[in-house]
Amino acid sequence: MDFKFLQVKKLDDGSYAPAISVVSNATHKDHEDIHYLYKLRKANVLLLGEEGVKGLQASQLEEIHTAIVTSMIGSDKSHWYNDYYDDLDDKLSEDLKEKSEGYYKPENKSMFNLEDVDEAMYYKALKAAECAEVWVEHDSRKEAPVTHFLDLENRKYPYRNQDGSVNAKALSVLCDYADGRDGVVKRPFLGARAKRLFVKTGKE
Repeated sequence: MDFKFLQVKKLDDGSYAPAISVVSNATHKDHEDIHYLYKLRKANVLLLGEEGVKGLQASQLEEIHTAIVTSMIGSDKSHWYNDYYDDLDDKLSEDLKEKSEGYYKPENKSMFNLEDVDEAMYYKALKAAECAEVWVEHDSRKEAPVTHFLDLENRKYPYRNQDGSVNAKALSVLCDYADGRDGVVKRPFLGARAKRLFVKTGKE
């Protein structure tokens, strides 16, 4: 991704910082990263308070996201509107929303939506391990068998292939993930279940 600082912007705290208004050669990876940074900042603000969080402000991340989406659409790379389950895409102009593809309305959000932040990171771990085929989009989860998910009650953390077979690689990712991988909240109960399933699968 190439970017240019074209202006100086006054921030909420009274200081000044360069504003990115033009981005070129943006990729889907750039788009994933800006959503990840936006969610990570949101989580840090909840933990530390706005005054305890340094670096890019939310408004700057929104500007960078808009510039990335503009670049992607301009170079015929598809942008899926609201595919990341945060409110970042809602900050886009109506014109960019119209030019984006798809719309998935987030359902059953928690008050802070931190669980969705964690599950988005789980998806990233699945892709890194080349086993993202187990992923089930949120709008299709009511149709998928509940046994495809580690968290049965909430239909979260899928680990089975579409044909119902267990994906051992995805279970391995889940074992590490539920144990606090990448700094996410540890989930001992889910971790224990993932390990039992992984051991059982290895014996079959």
